[in-house]
Amino acid sequence: GKSFYAWGDTPITIVGIVEHLVQPHGANGPASYTYAMLMPVEGAFRNYLLRVSDPAQRAQVLERAVDTLMRIDPNRTIVRQETLEEMRDSYYRTDVEMAWLLAIVCMALLVITALGIVGLASFWVQQRTKQIG
Repeated sequence: GKSFYAWGDTPITIVGIVEHLVQPHGANGPASYTYAMLMPVEGAFRNYLLRVSDPAQRAQVLERAVDTLMRIDPNRTIVRQETLEEMRDSYYRTDVEMAWLLAIVCMALLVITALGIVGLASFWVQQRTKQIG
């Protein structure tokens, strides 16, 4: 029965608490899986995809679209506004970081192996200097 404010100036009334509820997505990482809210929604979630012919106009078109949606329904909750490039970059960010880490580790191991081979070769040449001469 208590109220809180999550998005905007309209209070949201708490109707119940679930002991353990996991988010259906991993958008914020494993640390926040259990921080979830069930919100009453009329109808289904709606996603809008806007195609812009001039990439320089993306910000203005997105701002006008949000203003129009909020004018139609001021109680609307708009969770995320991002371009497809931003969505793709955020989705693959950890994979790209892991690939770079793997490449760095492989290069470090290659350098260490090369230095070991050079060290062993010079050691054996030094040991057999009299025999070679």
